[in-house]
Amino acid sequence: MLRKISIIIVLLTALASAAFGQSAQLKHNLSRAVSLYKFGHCIEARTELLSLRSKLSPVTDKAAIERVDYYLALCDAELKMADADSRLKRFLATYQGSIFTNEVQFTLATRAFMFEDTATAEAELQKVNYKSLSPQQRDRYDLRMGYSRFLSGDYNEAEHFFKRIADNSDYAEHATYYQSYIAYTRGKYDVAREGFNSLLKSPQYRDLMPFYVMQIDFKEGKYRNVVEGGDALISTTTPEQAMQIERIMAESWFQLDDYTRAEEYMSRYKAHGGEMGRVENYIMGYSLHRRTLYDKALPYLREACGADDLLSFLDTEKKHRVEIEVVPSDTYKEMPGYFYCDQISKSMTGGSYYYVKDLEGFNRKIWICPVTLCVLGEYPRYIYIKKK
Repeated sequence: MLRKISIIIVLLTALASAAFGQSAQLKHNLSRAVSLYKFGHCIEARTELLSLRSKLSPVTDKAAIERVDYYLALCDAELKMADADSRLKRFLATYQGSIFTNEVQFTLATRAFMFEDTATAEAELQKVNYKSLSPQQRDRYDLRMGYSRFLSGDYNEAEHFFKRIADNSDYAEHATYYQSYIAYTRGKYDVAREGFNSLLKSPQYRDLMPFYVMQIDFKEGKYRNVVEGGDALISTTTPEQAMQIERIMAESWFQLDDYTRAEEYMSRYKAHGGEMGRVENYIMGYSLHRRTLYDKALPYLREACGADDLLSFLDTEKKHRVEIEVVPSDTYKEMPGYFYCDQISKSMTGGSYYYVKDLEGFNRKIWICPVTLCVLGEYPRYIYIKKK
């Protein structure tokens, strides 16, 4: 009897030892696979995990299987495998309530951003428990949510997320760029300039920032800064940006009354494929006109903004018809109820330029064509106008 009991004990001990040995080996293999993943060796990690997965029992190794499936899903995502999303979703469906759920959900959302599916990405991110993320993951979350709201035009919400990103974060420069751009669109040029200048040493943004700073100079009327730095930027930027700089420089020289340079840069802008709208045609035509190149100026002036724009502005009821009372005068006079056009320059064949004054919302230059000579016999020094 004692002999039988001894044999049973030996057998149980042997089985326990074998099981312990197998468990220890399992733990070692899993630890090795996880280590490979964390060091970025995802292909090797995935091979180890697949081998380990085939040896696990769904009855006795449930916790290990869950952990292996978790790292397999992460490996597939890192390797950008075609079925990575399917594996991530399968994990979420199979292991509901898992301690790994939040990480897998976050990974699924970031993959959607990678494929520029912002609607899906934002929907997936909203399922993530923000407080359970690591500090670095929170910054990634805020950057992606901010970017999504930025693309949709919801700048207030975008700022909310960008402002949560720490200054020492790996994503701080991205947040600064978008916040500065938002400030620029709102006309907060001091804030935008400070942000863009802070990125002048950024490896990712430094090549773009001088162009943005130039645009702020232009918006603020610092035309001398624009023309002094423009040529250097043109030689170092992309053809598309170079064309935009030529356009900005043309208008800056125009505002500085250097019509030769204005025409030069607008010609370059046009030659490089720039679109000639009313403002561009006006700058070109007016510049040529001031240089007494009337024949060259006329085609541009015909395309430029003129008296028809003024009439369209006065047509508040959009009836495509407006009646006005016109009083020409060679001298300035006080005329209550009237706004007036103050002559800037004129020529027999090139028409006359006037600046519209005392008309709220329309204080700018217009061009009046030579037909005026047939109607009034001259280009009056002042033209007083009242809508009937």
